[in-house]
Amino acid sequence: LLQEELSRLKSFSTMYRNKSYEDYEGISKYEWETLWQYYDALYDALSNALQSDATLSDDVWDLDDDWWVKDGATVAADVDE
Repeated sequence: LLQEELSRLKSFSTMYRNKSYEDYEGISKYEWETLWQYYDALYDALSNALQSDATLSDDVWDLDDDWWVKDGATVAADVDE
């Protein structure tokens, strides 16, 4: 799954990386640069995950909507550890 996403990102980059924000109406230079900063961070994160020896798991998706609530407390200050 991660490899497929990495391939999709590479394809996106190949199509758009060498273009300018001026090629697209309604997008600012700041938005264009921010998009590529996000892209670089996501690409690096996925690449590092694939290259690591860590076992990847989908366990987080098994958690319910209130996984972060402990004993009815919704802020860290309310949780006695």
